[in-house]
Amino acid sequence: MLPPLNLPVSLLGVLMAVRPCFTAPSFTTFCGLVAGLAGQVRRRTVVGMLLGACLQHLWPHDRAHYSFSRARWQLDELGLVVARLVVDALIGHGAAMVIKDRLLDESDGTIQYVCGNVECGHFAIKDRKGNLRCPVCENTSKIYPVQTSYAFKLLLDELLSLGVVMRLQLEDMR
Repeated sequence: MLPPLNLPVSLLGVLMAVRPCFTAPSFTTFCGLVAGLAGQVRRRTVVGMLLGACLQHLWPHDRAHYSFSRARWQLDELGLVVARLVVDALIGHGAAMVIKDRLLDESDGTIQYVCGNVECGHFAIKDRKGNLRCPVCENTSKIYPVQTSYAFKLLLDELLSLGVVMRLQLEDMR
């Protein structure tokens, strides 16, 4: 049986937020490992975490390894809860405004060309002759320049590399 851990209130609040992702035994082991991770300054291993929490003599390191390999806990749900906590913390400290300012307002501008067909809205490309055309609907007549920040262009490029195609609906076309 794991002895009661003496955790700071702030860390306990975070751990209680992820509590629904675990079964009771898995959560106890997880709390011990997190306490050890916070208390360990050298080795970031399972044994190092047990040393950091002063649990090395109280239960074998197999228990921690078992928690990672066979215990019942939902990793996807844990990731979503942790992401939600991070976003809430960033928003609470005004980081969203800083990110908007640095990535959108202070970023260099660039011109993107967008297909003006109402059903399309994809980004146009230049062919070998330098003519603008839509790669989806082959439109060459309704291509409009749109001023965007360079950071937005990079975001769209990243999404495109992941297979997510963005379509813009121009305000003039509504």
